[in-house]
Amino acid sequence: MYIQQASAQGAGAAILKAGTQDANKVLNAYLSPVFKGFASGSTAGWYNTAGTQGMAVFDISLSLPLFMVPDEDKSYTFNNLGMGSGAYNFSPKNSDTDPNNKLGTLFGPKVENQQYNINYQFSFDTVLGGNPARLDTSILIGSITMPPGSNIPIAPSIPPAVQLSVGVYKNTDVMLRILPEVRLYDGFKASMLGFGVKHDIKQWIPVIKEMPLWDWSVIFGYNTFNATYTIQEKDRLKVDGNAEYLRAYNAADFAGKPYDNQRFEFNGTGWMLGTIVSARLLFFTPYLGINYNRATTSFAMLGDYPLLIAETDKNNPNFGQPKVIELSDPINIEGSVSGLRINTGFRVKMFGTTLLYDFSSNSY
Repeated sequence: MYIQQASAQGAGAAILKAGTQDANKVLNAYLSPVFKGFASGSTAGWYNTAGTQGMAVFDISLSLPLFMVPDEDKSYTFNNLGMGSGAYNFSPKNSDTDPNNKLGTLFGPKVENQQYNINYQFSFDTVLGGNPARLDTSILIGSITMPPGSNIPIAPSIPPAVQLSVGVYKNTDVMLRILPEVRLYDGFKASMLGFGVKHDIKQWIPVIKEMPLWDWSVIFGYNTFNATYTIQEKDRLKVDGNAEYLRAYNAADFAGKPYDNQRFEFNGTGWMLGTIVSARLLFFTPYLGINYNRATTSFAMLGDYPLLIAETDKNNPNFGQPKVIELSDPINIEGSVSGLRINTGFRVKMFGTTLLYDFSSNSY
């Protein structure tokens, strides 16, 4: 889903040319709305009423939670990333590039032509005037283009999934949410599995249990999601056909390698625990839910990737020249989001058709 879109926008393997430390910073900022959006959507859509269904009664629905990206998460600036704290430093490549420009996250504005030269800096020992000295230097090894946003303010937080609910013992519903592994386009596959339990607690409270026309339940839901995108040949980071890499003195050692194991992987899990109250007004069922949610996400660049550095061995005849090294599984970003979520909505059942609306207030 979004990992393929990120690659199409340029936030793909080429970002790794900035080095693993700085590539992590760019990808963390650029994909931040995806992580938060999953946290919101993975725990949404589990219910549309506090009522339970009764013994052996089935319900099947299609769930597609959407999230709206807040303005503060639509952009970031190059200067605020803390780039250049390691072996690489960066300088604007063209007149359009300004480190203070607002750059779009994946769902933010489409700010293009923001390019930076990459310099590899290192130190070496020498002798000056008969005295030992240590000198700092750097060489230009390439450039990166910052990925533009896609100008999508509202997007699905998880793929559409079939949700099955069945009533069991003592006004309890058991729920299953499933998306079998699907392959939507070349290189992309995704799957999702979740389960939940809803139990009527009104039935156990004296006096209250006799009150008609409303329901009160507690609910728990758990969801896990996996998506993998194999980077297509035109977007792979490799030596062949790459002018920057072909300048390296050892480029021939890596020529002909297809690097066809380069891929992105996104994993997420989320759970929620809460309570719901709803009313029964003929065909109209308004409801209110208060839940605690927690979600964890990870994004990884897996496979083998060539990376440019400088030859820093003074005894090597190619000292100070660009050099290719190879990294395996270089990027892994992990995060978690938790907090209180309040949602409200309604269900309308008429003529065999059910219409649903749900709105939530949380971090997303």
